Amino acid sequence: MPDRSVVLLHGPSWERSATRVGSSLNGVEVIASDNGLRNDILIRWGSVERVAFNPNEVINSRNAIVKSSNKLDANLIMLDNMICCPEVTTSFEEAIARFGFPLLGRRINHFGGQGAELYLQRSDLETYGAMDYYMPYIPKTNEYRVYVGKAMTFSEIDYWAGLEDAGLLNHEPIAINSASGKLMTLKVSEKVRIRPPTAEQTNARQRLQDIIWNWDAGYSYRGQRLAINWSASQMALEAVRALGLDFGAVDVMRAEDGTYYVMEVNTAPAVESEHTLGVLTSFLRARITGQVNVQEPGGVNA
Repeated sequence: MPDRSVVLLHGPSWERSATRVGSSLNGVEVIASDNGLRNDILIRWGSVERVAFNPNEVINSRNAIVKSSNKLDANLIMLDNMICCPEVTTSFEEAIARFGFPLLGRRINHFGGQGAELYLQRSDLETYGAMDYYMPYIPKTNEYRVYVGKAMTFSEIDYWAGLEDAGLLNHEPIAINSASGKLMTLKVSEKVRIRPPTAEQTNARQRLQDIIWNWDAGYSYRGQRLAINWSASQMALEAVRALGLDFGAVDVMRAEDGTYYVMEVNTAPAVESEHTLGVLTSFLRARITGQVNVQEPGGVNA
C-alpha cells in the first residue's frame, strides 16, 4: 500500500465484513464513526455518516450510498434509467389496480431479506400492516449477486487477467463506460439453498420462505450453477452507474418467464468467503494504488 492515509468507514451493521476487508488491505484503518482525523482516501462501506474533513478521494460517496440505501428511491432511479426493475408504488390501492394480487410490500431500508410482506388479498393489509412501498410478486427461478467496481487509474483488462491468474475469475467479465472510468464486473455468485429453513422461519415466516431467499430460509451465495447471461450483467453495471457508485453488489433475479430484474444494489456486501474477500480487496487495492496486485484466496469459490 502507498504511504497515504486510508480509512474504511463502515455503517453500524457492517463491522464484520468491513473488518475483514480492512485487515486484508494492510495499513487501512477501519472505523465505525468519524475520528476527526484527516485522511487521503476514504472508503465508505455502507456508511452515510458525515465526516469532518474532505479527503482527496472518496470511494463510494455519501450521496450515492444515501440513494442506494433508500430502496424505493433507488428503484425509481433505475426505472428512470431504463433498467429492468419491478414497478413500484407507495399506495396499496394503486398497487391493487396496477398489479393485482399477489403483492409484495417492502420497507425503504430493508436488508438481509427483512422488511417484506406478501399480500394475497385486500384483507391482508389489516392482518400484516402497511409497508413503505409495493410491487407485483414475480416468481423467480434464480437469484444472483453481481459484484461491480469502477476502474479509474488501472486497466480492467489487467484486473481480470490478475483474477484469472489467481484463480478468482468465476464469470465472463464485461465493462461499460462511466463518467470517470470503466465499470467492470468483479464476480458473480448465485444464491442457493444449502440447508433447511430455521425453526423460527418455518413457524413465523412460512409464507415468505420461497419468496425471500435469505439466511433464515436456508439460502446463501455460492459459485454459479447456471451462468448468468450477458444482458443481466450489463443491467448490473448500469444500475451501479445510475446510482453513482464506485462499487456495489447488485442483486439480480431471473423470473420464471426468463426475464432478469435488478432488485437492489448493496453498498456494504457481506464478505464471508475467502473468494469474495480476495476479489473485493484486490479491486480496492488497485483503486488505492493504481496497480493491479491480485492475491490468491485461502478458500473456495463461494
